[in-house]
Amino acid sequence: LTSKPSGVPVYIDNEARGRTPLQLDKICPGKHRIRVDLGSYSGWSETVDIEEEKICKIHAFPRPTLIFLGCAGPDLNLADDATRRIDDWFKQTGLFNMPDDDTAGKIRVKPSVAALKEMLVTVAGEEPMPWEDILETLPASIPEVDSRLMAVAEIGDPREDIPGSLYFFHTGQLKPDRIPFAPGLPAEKIPDNIVKTIDAIPSIARLWLGMTLIDYNGRIMIIEIDNDGPAVFTNTKPGDFLTHFNGVQINTYVELKKLLEDTRISETVQITVKHSSESKTYTLRCQWSPIMYPIQDTNFLYNYALAWLEERSFLPATRTAALLNIGICYLALNDPKNALSKGFSLIESLDDKGITKDTLNYLIALTYKKMGYREQSEDYLKKIPKDTNARVIDINGPMLHPLLSSDL
Repeated sequence: LTSKPSGVPVYIDNEARGRTPLQLDKICPGKHRIRVDLGSYSGWSETVDIEEEKICKIHAFPRPTLIFLGCAGPDLNLADDATRRIDDWFKQTGLFNMPDDDTAGKIRVKPSVAALKEMLVTVAGEEPMPWEDILETLPASIPEVDSRLMAVAEIGDPREDIPGSLYFFHTGQLKPDRIPFAPGLPAEKIPDNIVKTIDAIPSIARLWLGMTLIDYNGRIMIIEIDNDGPAVFTNTKPGDFLTHFNGVQINTYVELKKLLEDTRISETVQITVKHSSESKTYTLRCQWSPIMYPIQDTNFLYNYALAWLEERSFLPATRTAALLNIGICYLALNDPKNALSKGFSLIESLDDKGITKDTLNYLIALTYKKMGYREQSEDYLKKIPKDTNARVIDINGPMLHPLLSSDL
């Protein structure tokens, strides 16, 4: 059993068994509840079926705990079958901690949960849905599981070809995310559209070479060198070709991106650049750059992203990027107060200038404006050099660009 981060406690059936990385040779066959305390809100937990005479490999990583509250529908038998299948969808993704079956079953018959499912049936198709009536008190009625993410499904009527709906909501937020699925009894395998929607959640941070690159005739062409990036200290010029990364030949940007994702933030790297017929290898230290989430995109899973990001905000290497995006999610949910208190205001130890600092000042200015504090908003805008605005938006978050003119 390994984990990221490593060196954390492992519990099997509530018994402490050591710290990761951990190898155990004497485990009775059968189902065991394994929990790894990663230091985040809920750690990693799963019921694992150990087979006799077989090796079971487990890698634990930060992921949110999800409470699936079941399915609503006029046909109770259909709703029960649908609940079992959709519960299995979440387990197929491997992206969630989920309560054991007994705990989940007790939660699904609680009066508050039954009231939510009844609301989905009685007001089906109405817009806007009256979420506030139920969701304000729902989390407090489920103390059994410490979770900031919940989901409920509504089964669509196959006779009228009405699609079903899978709703995610984050505690404290009354506007859920919605993903449609086919009418009638859900398939046993998770639908591709749900997989693609969940997979669209980006990483938190990336390593940045300080170059703008494009694929060109089976090679990677450098078209721009950023004046503040690591590559500015090399003799690389626009029009050169990037041919190797850490000794590995690369022909497409996708290949380079994969290598960057597997590189630690603190590591130095070697790049080989070809100019005319001459190749030269340079050593440089990549800079860290947050990957900004989209904002005001109605198809983005903001509630799921909030829970996912909260699990990662305790990791030192990605804490700043996680908090930036937590703030952005709250902004998208029209909750600027929490954007500031649970996101932007928690970011510490940034340099007085630079891409991330400028982006943070821009987002705080936007948040204060949405709260109605024009003077404070202008104070933060003044901290951003005028010639920096385009760089802030283009490098850290293309999806933020419309806000530059429309909101500020």
